[in-house]
Amino acid sequence: MAKGTICVLLPFALIAVIHCQESWDCKGVKPYELNGDDGDSKYFVCLSQNSDKLYYDCPEDYKFRLETRSCTLELDQVTKPTCSFAGEKFVYVDNDDEGEEGGESGGEGGGEEGAGGGGEGGAGGGGEGGAGGGGEEGGEGGSEGGGEEGAEGGVEGEGGEGVGGESRVKAWTSRSETTCDSYWLCDEELVAQKQTCESGFSFNTLLLECVSNKYWTCAEGSPDCESEDYRNKKWTNKKDCETFYECIGTTPTKRKCPSGYYFNATGQGCLHNINEQCKVPTAWVPAPLVDLENMCKGNVGKFLPDPNYCKAYYYCVSEDTPYWSPCDNDLYFDNGKCVSNAPKTCKCETIDWEKEKVDKVNIPSSDPKKYYYCVKGKVGVEITCPQGMEFDEEEGMCAE
Repeated sequence: MAKGTICVLLPFALIAVIHCQESWDCKGVKPYELNGDDGDSKYFVCLSQNSDKLYYDCPEDYKFRLETRSCTLELDQVTKPTCSFAGEKFVYVDNDDEGEEGGESGGEGGGEEGAGGGGEGGAGGGGEGGAGGGGEEGGEGGSEGGGEEGAEGGVEGEGGEGVGGESRVKAWTSRSETTCDSYWLCDEELVAQKQTCESGFSFNTLLLECVSNKYWTCAEGSPDCESEDYRNKKWTNKKDCETFYECIGTTPTKRKCPSGYYFNATGQGCLHNINEQCKVPTAWVPAPLVDLENMCKGNVGKFLPDPNYCKAYYYCVSEDTPYWSPCDNDLYFDNGKCVSNAPKTCKCETIDWEKEKVDKVNIPSSDPKKYYYCVKGKVGVEITCPQGMEFDEEEGMCAE
């Protein structure tokens, strides 16, 4: 195609304003993949590597985002977990490269940090309360450790497979785990605040409390029994409350508590898992704004909704090429086509900001326990009401 003026539409619903300008070479550009400068009001697409670039305008107030290969409003990333009650705790993992990532499911409530051992009410009660050690099943040595009944039978022996229950705690995860002494604690205003365990303590992600570094390691997987630091001691299996690791000399073993018990590293034995005191955290990573890599697998030739803008859609050109486009005439996208009525998937796109005369407003979600926090110029954010509350549309807030 000779360089010159371009005024060509794609063979499927490509609804946009075309800029007719001098063309550019598309060599090296993936066909039908939207490209442009991040944050610009324009973007371009190539029909093939031997064609010229076609330029289009984003809808008013929208900017092109490489992360979504679409035009969006400003996108706010979640940087803290959502609190349901004061005293709720969440696992925190530092990641300098990726920033903070968060989970939404709460952990143990309760006021003061558990300082790992010692005294009554601690997480396993060091000192006199040490639970039954690594003896044979039915052996003595159970005790009350930390206000809970000790496991009468100690442990069942070596080599047992862990039987973890359903996970109910979602952890803040990261690729790096150089420290593990921090956690999130919800204050009286239900705002998560970062906390740090005292020196010499780490945050136990299963019990959601601070414990001595003598009984907890930041490392993942089984302990290195070749190291003297791990020998002749029992260590928590972070993936299962009922099992643990033990270094017998330099030999690593995996052992199992009786059913209904969890391993408490501070007491070096098993305790009754009353009220699910021990819960296995489930790795939680914020879902991508749009899963460009996988969304079109099995959906070639189909139109899919844009989760961040209900007046646009993605068309799956191939299994790895979603093509974004807005509906024409300010219509909404619903069930594979552009329509005049707004679907339930809309967040804040239906708000008439001139009529509202404010720049922030809360509107109901399809879930009565949630609502959308809408800010002019930004993509709406869905927020969960505190425990026991639902969104009151008339008041514009969560209420009992």
